[in-house]
Amino acid sequence: MREPLRIGITQDRKPLIPPGRVALLTLAALATMAGALSAQNPFGTEFRINTYTTGTQRFASVGGAGQSYLFVVTWESAGQDGSQDGVFGQRYAGFDVAPVGAEFQVNTYSTANQFFADVAMDPTGNFIVVWQSDGQDGDGPGVFGQRFAGWGPAFGGEFRVNSFTTQAQGFPDVAASSAGFVVVWESAGQDGSDYGIFGQRYDAGGAPLGPEFRVNTYTTGAQRAPAVAYDPGGNFMVTWEGESADDQLLGVRGQRYSSTGAPLGGEFRVNTYTPGNQRSAALAADEFNEGFTVVWQSEGQDGSGDGVFGQRYSPMGFPLGSEFQVNTYTTGRQSYPAVGEEYTGNGCFLVVWSSDGEDGSGSGIFGRVYVFGTQPQGVFPFNQFTTGNQTRVAVGALPKFDLLAIWDSEGQDGSGIGVYANVDVHFIPVELMDFTVQ
Repeated sequence: MREPLRIGITQDRKPLIPPGRVALLTLAALATMAGALSAQNPFGTEFRINTYTTGTQRFASVGGAGQSYLFVVTWESAGQDGSQDGVFGQRYAGFDVAPVGAEFQVNTYSTANQFFADVAMDPTGNFIVVWQSDGQDGDGPGVFGQRFAGWGPAFGGEFRVNSFTTQAQGFPDVAASSAGFVVVWESAGQDGSDYGIFGQRYDAGGAPLGPEFRVNTYTTGAQRAPAVAYDPGGNFMVTWEGESADDQLLGVRGQRYSSTGAPLGGEFRVNTYTPGNQRSAALAADEFNEGFTVVWQSEGQDGSGDGVFGQRYSPMGFPLGSEFQVNTYTTGRQSYPAVGEEYTGNGCFLVVWSSDGEDGSGSGIFGRVYVFGTQPQGVFPFNQFTTGNQTRVAVGALPKFDLLAIWDSEGQDGSGIGVYANVDVHFIPVELMDFTVQ
């Protein structure tokens, strides 16, 4: 594989600090850093994730662990499991993003479609994959999962997540912590309306913690497309797109929970701008302030089509500043955003999205780094192959510093859609460090 960019670090990723000294960043150095980072790009070269290239491979997810040297990518693949869509994965290790073993099949039940997978990894490197499976629970789609040892085989067999099986349950999202994991999904008719958001908590051994629970308080209309993330303290937050009581437009909603699963306050609206629809929300834990960062696409707010906007939250659930615009190019649609937080706890997070026409052909993948939680850097492209459409992006943290963007690329692998990735590297240049003897 390609060698990632290294700036001001040794081969084992330790800062270049003279023996007996501690690196202290002065305010002047921090200001200089902001300017230096704005011109950086994510290099090396984009690379293909899927080995099997027949038909379509798409809708990727990525999970990594801050205390291990492992991350995993999952995706759906057409026909590879002998039926329709199935869920497949690939482990990677090391800072050089080297694949570990061959790609592997996640789902055991392969009749009809298994798709819309999501993956999360706990701090030790064990991971959980969840997906939507057609017909497996006896009535329409259901949500299923499989646990894996980080470097080894599956833990037990695949299992059903949803207890309520009438109509459709799908589009799951999962987050993992040292204490266990939580799965959220959308469920048709369960809350008495079109769709509602439901969840299930599990302990570290994979045993359910209590019954499944409803997330949304407002139940009129459709509440769909949930996302979930843990903060460093084990609390978690769920976001989704939902119709409002005021005008039936879609907005981004949120609900916070304690580490015991108790709601922290009530359901709240994330977006401040309310004309048009705000949807396709994603969130990541903010290690810098121990809160969360939420991003979404907003209709008409940037003056042309959809744009990408965000809002940061404190550990207590209070907004940190106002919502902010992420994209600088505003022609057409900027959509399907994803966000990832660096493991170092220095406030670096990356927002990536799909932008129509910006790379000169169809849609391309663009990203923007924010340092210290508030300072936006320049917007840069992730995809180098620009023919056709590159879309549906996901973001994950690599061990222990980098952030990885993964997307669907049309025609690049020679057959339908394939899954491609690139790494964002944004280290502090050693010359910007102010070394002080301690």
